[in-house]
Order: sequence, then C-alpha cells, then structure tokens
Amino acid sequence: MASSLLGIDFGFKRIGLATGQTITGSTSALNTLANERNNTNWSGLDKVIQEWRPDTFVLGLPVHKDGTDHDVTKAVRKFAVQLEERYGKPTHFQDERLSSNEAEGILQQQRASGARKKKVQKEDIDKLAAALILQRWLDANT
Repeated sequence: MASSLLGIDFGFKRIGLATGQTITGSTSALNTLANERNNTNWSGLDKVIQEWRPDTFVLGLPVHKDGTDHDVTKAVRKFAVQLEERYGKPTHFQDERLSSNEAEGILQQQRASGARKKKVQKEDIDKLAAALILQRWLDANT
C-alpha cells in the first residue's frame, strides 16, 4: 500500500521538511520552518501537515558518531511523542549522522558547478538534510 511520508530534521532554530512516497521510493526537499528551543512551531507544522497529509513521519535522530545519545537526542525523542499525540500518525526514527554535512556538500557542489545560482543558506541545508534522512529510511524500509 502506498504511503505518504514527511521527513523531519528537527532543530532548536529550524525544522527542515521533506516529502516522500513509498510507491516511488523518492523524496523531495520541501521547506524549512523557523523554530524556537522552548516553543515548537506547531502552527507551521499544522499547515504543512494539512497540505501534504502524510501517513507517517520519519524523524532524524541525532546521535554521536559512536551511536550514543547526546543533548539533542532527548529533545527529538520528546518531539516524536508530541508529533504522534498531536497528529495520530506513527513516527519512525532514522539515524541522521552527517546528513547536514552531506546536504551542505551537495549544495556547495551544485553552486560550484553553476547548477545552483543562489548562495547556500542554512534553511536550504536543513530541508535537503530532511530529504536525505527520509531517503535513507525509505532505502532501508521499502
């Protein structure tokens, strides 16, 4: 059965978002929402979720290089519980190690080759990181 997915790269300053489909196994960077450390941007998420109507969330799980939790891991796990409670949809975790570095490298390479005209911004990195996280999950689970 086909499923619509929303990939999320959660951060205290920004939330990167991407969409994906299990039927095609593909993802697309969507946008980035401003966020605050102690006040999650639920209104922004509400709009995105109403528009895209995902069946499932895939949330990047930040961990150290050795796989152990760090400070942000606890906040992401709490956010996952809140997502499920608020929207009634399952949330899956995907290791997000180096996704932002990979996203930045891709965007810088596009800029250097002339395929990308505008300067690389943190918002661009966050939404592409969300797409990379979601693609990793799709590759491992479909």
